[in-house]
Amino acid sequence: MKFQRDYLINRVQEVIAAKQKAAEERNARAAAAHAEKLAAYVADTSDAWKQLADTIRARLRASRPLVPDDIPKPLRGAWNNGTWTTDAPRPHEADTAALEQLLLLLEAAVDEHVTTSALESMGFRTALLFA
Repeated sequence: MKFQRDYLINRVQEVIAAKQKAAEERNARAAAAHAEKLAAYVADTSDAWKQLADTIRARLRASRPLVPDDIPKPLRGAWNNGTWTTDAPRPHEADTAALEQLLLLLEAAVDEHVTTSALESMGFRTALLFA
């Protein structure tokens, strides 16, 4: 099967743009979910944080150390129990490296037509473009 080189260039650019847009949307959803969890955690534990701050002040005035039992129960391990972390989610990068290489190859090609067998011999499956 033969394809026009210009058509393939446009199609590859569309697929790259779609993958990048999907990655951006995924990152936005993850950031929003993280912000929601953080807001809920702060709202749920604000009284416990105030209690801990008061305990720290009282221990400092009395020149006594803080002991593990001084930490309110809602704060014990809340940041590390597997359901919550303080880190923001890592951004997801779109996997477009192979498509970008194909785009460079197509742009450098001099022929007006490209066959599927030529693409596959270079290691590019046309299923990537038309999925």
